[in-house]
Amino acid sequence: MKFIVDQKIFEKWSDVIIGGLVLSDFNNKGSNQDLLKLLRDQEAKTQQALASLEMGQVPEVAAWRQAHRDFGSDPRDFPSSIESLLRRARGGKPLPQINKLVDLYNYMSLKYYVPAGAEDADKIKGNVQLAFATGTESGMYLGSDTVENCQEGEVIYKDDEGFICRRWNWREADRTKIDENTKNALLVFEAIPPTNREKLETIIKEAADLSAKFVGGTQTSFILDKNNPEL
Repeated sequence: MKFIVDQKIFEKWSDVIIGGLVLSDFNNKGSNQDLLKLLRDQEAKTQQALASLEMGQVPEVAAWRQAHRDFGSDPRDFPSSIESLLRRARGGKPLPQINKLVDLYNYMSLKYYVPAGAEDADKIKGNVQLAFATGTESGMYLGSDTVENCQEGEVIYKDDEGFICRRWNWREADRTKIDENTKNALLVFEAIPPTNREKLETIIKEAADLSAKFVGGTQTSFILDKNNPEL
């Protein structure tokens, strides 16, 4: 399997950096109270930090709003994952405990204000691409039983079977979701200014340490940019 960022993405957003971990042979069963406490404590810190701010005043949220507008998606209707996550934390609504890996990347996302997501590598068909949709890609959202088609020109993650995540980081597909039986995964963090490469490297290092602690297995880090678009 390859993970490829289409060069057309970098032609539109030259400063995009995609980083993360390839996680192998890990144990995602059960829950971990120490990890859950990290998440709950971070939710409380985020709520306090955002209490007096409008979401548009958060630089990372504003940047992703603009990125979505750039490919024709209205962030009011289809907010980025980080905006949705921060809104929920600001409102004091705890995230559901799903499984260890999801708890882990939700914690990292809240702590650093970056979109994050993961896919079960054993459910991916062929290569993963971050690219502009042709309009032929289809799939079902998390928790849905209705097949939806992508719109031509929207930014998506996709494989040979269909979309993995629509509107860049708005909503993931049900087909490749992480569950307690997942043993191999692709964990992704997305950076556009004001999030820079140095911060992304810090995020990846911390995520590797936490995943080793809480789910075990092996962790292989990567960063993709305009000069290195393929893993």
